[in-house]
Amino acid sequence: MYDRIRQVIENEEDNYLFPFFWMHAGKTEGLPERVKKVYESGCRALCIESRPHEEFCEDGWWKDLDIILKEARRYDMKVWILDDKHFPTGYANGRLQKEKTEHRRWFLREHHVDVIGAMRETAVLVPALGDEEQILAAAAYKRGDSGDRLEGKYIDLTGQIFDGFLYWDVPEGFFRIFFLIKTRKGSLKSQQYYISGLSRESVGELIHAVYEPHYQHFSEYFGNTLAGFFSDEPGFYTQHTEHWGYDQGDYNHTVGQPGLALPWEDAIISMMLEHETMYQEGEEKRDGLEKRQVLCRLPELWYAAENGSYMRLAYMDAVTKLWKRCFTMQIGDWCRAHGVKYMGHIIEDMDAHQRIGSGAGHYFRALGGQDISGVDIVLHQVMPGYADYDVASVAESGRADRRFFHYILPKLAVSLARIEPRMKGRAMCEVFGAYGWAESVTMMKWMIDFLLIRGVNRFVPHAFTDTFPDDDCPPHFYANGNNPQFPGFEQLMRYTNKACHLLEGLDLQTDGAILYPAEAEWMSSPEYVSMNDAAKILYDAHIDFDILPLEVIEHAKMRKNWFEVNGHVYRFLLIPAAKMYPDKLYRSIFKILKNNIPVYWFESGETERDKSTMGMQTVTTQTLIQEISKRFLVHCYTENSPYLRIAHFKKGKTICFMLFWEDVRRNVETMIQLPCKGKFIRCDLLNKQITKGTTSDGTVEVFLTPYQSELLFFDEFEEEWWESLPCMETWYGETMPELLWDIYLMELGNETEFRKVREKSRLFSITGKNGWPHFSGKILYETKINLAEANTWGIDLGNVGGTAKLSINGMDLGMRISPPYRWNISQAVHQGENRIVIEAANTLAHRIHDRFSEYIQIAPGGLTGPVKFWKIHRNEGENGEYYKKDGQFV
Repeated sequence: MYDRIRQVIENEEDNYLFPFFWMHAGKTEGLPERVKKVYESGCRALCIESRPHEEFCEDGWWKDLDIILKEARRYDMKVWILDDKHFPTGYANGRLQKEKTEHRRWFLREHHVDVIGAMRETAVLVPALGDEEQILAAAAYKRGDSGDRLEGKYIDLTGQIFDGFLYWDVPEGFFRIFFLIKTRKGSLKSQQYYISGLSRESVGELIHAVYEPHYQHFSEYFGNTLAGFFSDEPGFYTQHTEHWGYDQGDYNHTVGQPGLALPWEDAIISMMLEHETMYQEGEEKRDGLEKRQVLCRLPELWYAAENGSYMRLAYMDAVTKLWKRCFTMQIGDWCRAHGVKYMGHIIEDMDAHQRIGSGAGHYFRALGGQDISGVDIVLHQVMPGYADYDVASVAESGRADRRFFHYILPKLAVSLARIEPRMKGRAMCEVFGAYGWAESVTMMKWMIDFLLIRGVNRFVPHAFTDTFPDDDCPPHFYANGNNPQFPGFEQLMRYTNKACHLLEGLDLQTDGAILYPAEAEWMSSPEYVSMNDAAKILYDAHIDFDILPLEVIEHAKMRKNWFEVNGHVYRFLLIPAAKMYPDKLYRSIFKILKNNIPVYWFESGETERDKSTMGMQTVTTQTLIQEISKRFLVHCYTENSPYLRIAHFKKGKTICFMLFWEDVRRNVETMIQLPCKGKFIRCDLLNKQITKGTTSDGTVEVFLTPYQSELLFFDEFEEEWWESLPCMETWYGETMPELLWDIYLMELGNETEFRKVREKSRLFSITGKNGWPHFSGKILYETKINLAEANTWGIDLGNVGGTAKLSINGMDLGMRISPPYRWNISQAVHQGENRIVIEAANTLAHRIHDRFSEYIQIAPGGLTGPVKFWKIHRNEGENGEYYKKDGQFV
């Protein structure tokens, strides 16, 4: 571990950042400078997003890309390429619009008519068919009740269609005749020429249109400067197309909804024929089962029926496994064969990841062929401090579910990265995009820590652009020199790389696993329980977990008292309650229980179960933590401070704890009990500070402000190096002098020098109603203070709306981008008069009123204090009080 710490101290850490780099046609001249700005920001890679470039995969594109690759090689940077001309991935650069139209997406729709019998020689009209539509089958079901439930076995009427009519001798009773129609209709209008993720040939057109031309032009860069390709939110995007049923919205489109078009390829039927649920219990194989028999049962994908749950499971298993085979594995295999990597993400929002609207049906299968897992956080989906409240958002439905985005989303990426050997723990998040100019670097820092502590270790900041102002999903980081917070962004990026570098290769220690409940929704909707509530309860109790899909649990290695997946150990399994699950889950449960591993059936109310208890223990929101604690399955760090997030990492003799205080309203001061003891170091990487400490029993004091985090490392440190580190500090004896300030403003892009606006002024919000509400830029504060004695002094600026850079008596003491805005100023001050200069920077939200910023509260602009001075004592004992550390490294 010492080598990595040394590398961080000496700025030799690797790169874990690849921000989006938007390219517009006709902006060639400025490309070298823009690449340089990405490098200067601390990012050592970039991901080219092609959607604004109208010459994608044409001469202008190749010319621009050639410049970028050469500049990247010059700075030893890596380049990723977003893999399509338009968002989301699947347009194949228009190839299916210009040619190869036969490879467009297929869908399945149904038309039905209700009939009453008995009546002989009844005729019904065959529904009118559009271009490229065909009837696959026709079948009748008896109506089960006054609603839409289907009863009994289907009656195959496919052979009864003649000359535009279907003829049938209707038996006694009420029946519904279904026509199952293969169609091109079912997608968004903007995606009618998109590829099908269920067809190897169709996905091959994307490879042919985008991937192969890049290799033909730039093969020399593949595997060195050109690192790989990025797929952005591919999915089914199925639409509600019929007049029956109600459109539930893209996030919620799934099987069991009348009127919804369903993804289709003919291969689905063959896969369903092989599915275990298509055979009656006790039968090894049903002889003579034909495709027509499966086709006639397809109405059960929309309407409730006796065995409809198994039909929906067979269909969704076929669809999602086809996607994995044809889309993500095929593209991933192509990339690996050409020496590059493959990453990206789907739309995961509020359980869309396990549905067929904007998602791809099953998160783990959808991304299973990648080399790096991925999610995104955009559109105000995660807001600092809102772990207990849904928050207004630009996203669909106008709100972000705090349970999903705070407790599930990052864990999807981290879990996949840990269980898929190829990914080697690499979990990516696309972050910051479409929050608006009101998203400060301070907020960005909170979000980075929010993700780091959950195990995310690769980041795609969103975005650098070559246009200002650009209304496309701000904020933009450099903004052609107009972003006042760009220096703070640079500090944040360097912090992120250092933190990732120290955590790289360490294994996140999780206590248990939650079953990924896709099958529960497919089979049981609406009678199933989301995993979101259980995840929140566990994480708030400092119990970490992975989310495991059924096929992973099915093949897990069983040990006495724990089970193992890809080297990761789990001491309990939690299953969100559902009316039905596949039989293979219960077979897995039997093996788990046999090895004395507890299985918890999590209910948030009364949920009917289709199997006996099998030894599973039923728990609720009130009893979950109590039952886990009874069996001593987890370590108890503290029973207080749920928003003190604690991540435990380990490799060999190295043990690391990351601590992050997520509450933005108050400080946390508490003691925690760690499962180790001895010498340790504290790292405040953001402010380049490191101190030493010891604990004889694992007890460690924690004092963190909002937005603050730290890393604690236990290891066999080199004695001489460890002894050379400073101890923690105690800040005491605060004073709050009456300071008056000269205040200067400079608006970047419009001014090149500061102008004085106040003389000998008290502090106030620069952007308040009594200031300059539309000001965005740099704010300079100057004052003088007389110190009666030379001492070990510290300064706390209190509240700052943005970043703050401090110099005293001409000595540059560095920048703070988030609370606490504190510095040890002992080396800069002297007895007598001292000159203090503070340069603050706010966001562009006051100058540019973008629609995304309408969803964020904006802090008072500049320095509002109160400014306090403290005396500092250096602790030598164990677990002494501390607030900030000294021990600066270069």
